[in-house]
This record gives sequence, C-alpha cells and structure tokens, in this order.
Amino acid sequence: MSFHLDIVPPGALEQELTHGHLSPAYLVLGPETYLAHQAVETLRRSTISADLAAFNESEFDASSSTAAEILSAARTVPMMSPRRLVLVKDLHALPETEREPLLEYLSAPFERCVLILTALDLDRRTTFFRKLKEKARILEYPKLKSAALERWVADYMRSRGYTAAPGALKLLLEAAGTDLQTLVNEIEKLALFAGTSGVITREAVDELAGASRQRGIFELIDALGRRDSRAALQILASLLDAGEAPLMIVTMMARHYRQILIVKEMLENRRKPSEISEAAQVPGFIFEAFVRQARSIDREFARAMCLKLAETDRRFKSTNVDTRMVLESLICTL
Repeated sequence: MSFHLDIVPPGALEQELTHGHLSPAYLVLGPETYLAHQAVETLRRSTISADLAAFNESEFDASSSTAAEILSAARTVPMMSPRRLVLVKDLHALPETEREPLLEYLSAPFERCVLILTALDLDRRTTFFRKLKEKARILEYPKLKSAALERWVADYMRSRGYTAAPGALKLLLEAAGTDLQTLVNEIEKLALFAGTSGVITREAVDELAGASRQRGIFELIDALGRRDSRAALQILASLLDAGEAPLMIVTMMARHYRQILIVKEMLENRRKPSEISEAAQVPGFIFEAFVRQARSIDREFARAMCLKLAETDRRFKSTNVDTRMVLESLICTL
C-alpha cells in the first residue's frame, strides 16, 4: 500500500504559516535532511520567539526518551508565550511500548503546544504510521533528483542574488554531488568568489567547488599509499556522509590512479611540468602536491588498484551489493 504525502518546500510552508495555519502536531520526514531541518526551523520561528525559547522549548531523542517525558513537556503551560514547542527527533527509534500513549495524545493535543516529530522515514505499512497520518500534519522531503535538483540550486542562487553562467550549474552538481547542505556550502563560497558580478562562472566552479571533492579523493589516495587503513576509512566515511555516491568515489579513485601512472611515466621521461599537468589533467592548484604523491606511490600498487577499482565498478553496476561495505572491505584488504 502506498501513501501520498505532502511535499512542501520550506518557503511554501512559511507562507502557509503566515496565514495562521499552524497545526498542533507535525511529522517531518526526510531523507533530504537539509530541507527537513529548514522546515523544523520555520516551524520553530512560527511557534515561539527566540528570546523566550529557553523557557518554552523541549527537545527529546526518541531512542532514549519515554512517552511520559515527551507528553509531560507537551502538556506544560507555556511561559509568557502563546505556545510552546516540543521537538522529538528520530521517531523511528521510539519503542513500540511508547507509541500508543503518543497516539492517544494526538487524538486530543494540548492547543498551546506544537509537537514536531522527525525521522528519516517510517514504515508506511504499520498501524502507527497510518494513525499518525490521520492525526498529524505530515511534511515529506525526498531527495531531489535531476531537473528538480537543478531548479532548487538555481532558485537558491537567485535567493542569494546570483545566477549561474551556462554550464556552471551542471558542473557544480558534478563537482559537489547532490547533498543540499554541501551544495549550499559550495554556493556560499562561490558567491564570495563572484563578488559583485552576480554571476557564478564555470571557472569559479572548477577552482572552488571541484577542489573540495578533489581534496577528499587526494587525501584518501594518500592514506592508501601509506597503507594507513584507519585514516583511509575515516576519509571514506567523510566523503560518504557528505553525500558522495560510492560509484562516484570508485570512478574518481580509478581516475586518480590513472593520473598517477601518467605522471610517473612522464616524470621518468623528464617532461616539462606544464606538459605533465596537461597530459594528466591535474588542476594547477594541486599539481605540486600531486607530483609528490605520484613519486611516493609504487607503480605496481597503482596498477593493482586500477584493476581492483575496475572490478569494484563492475560489481556496483551489475549486482545488488552493499556499496559502502564493499568499499570498506577494499580498503581493509590493502
């Protein structure tokens, strides 16, 4: 059974709240955590004033809180404020025994409290979810893809007073990935780079947005070259947590090792730095560091990694595997 939920951008939610449509209970679902967080912040601003938040806001983690604690806070009369706010994070972790009291409260919620429940997702087949759907205003924020993602990025740029030059937006998405928080961070850097021109160019994206991804892969390869699996696993986790796709990491690692082999060969042939940089397509801002790395990594190790990464790429594309686990296993076996 499938459910249609409201997918409401924070801007539209803010407009809705401006007209006084504030519900006593909200369920905010991811998995797009940036938009979900923005929605929670919008609800917070509409519920309580910042100067009274310390007296009228309670926050709970569902995995370590009881329904009695949550509902006690929800039924508390606000201090010098029309309403109070109670935020419950990770609702999916709420024990089964604590769910019925919460549903009972939602049947007759305290009118002077706004209860916000958040989760990456919930099992839509459960009775708990079906009852929540009847009693709470549900706001869902799925991951944005392709055209919708491009529109969102373009809109965010316009909200900051900038537009993207032809090709710059797609290049930004290729360089920074699809995680909205990462994209916002990169756009803020690009805005500083663009200054008063109001235009974010391809050159700016190449110089800034591409650098952070390249740096992460560079550091990962460096750790692998030192056979430091602990550091490599930490860097891999940072890349994945930042929204980098496992297949993209494999692709970039393979490209990096191919570049290392090209650089090593051209160094042996005493080619000019400009020729090496152009042939290997190594950005100028990391060229010297790249050459040092290429000198330190064994040629046979680089070739072996190219073969292993090609096999990993094939597995990702042809079989249903836990991509994160496969990458971690690859690192641990080196």
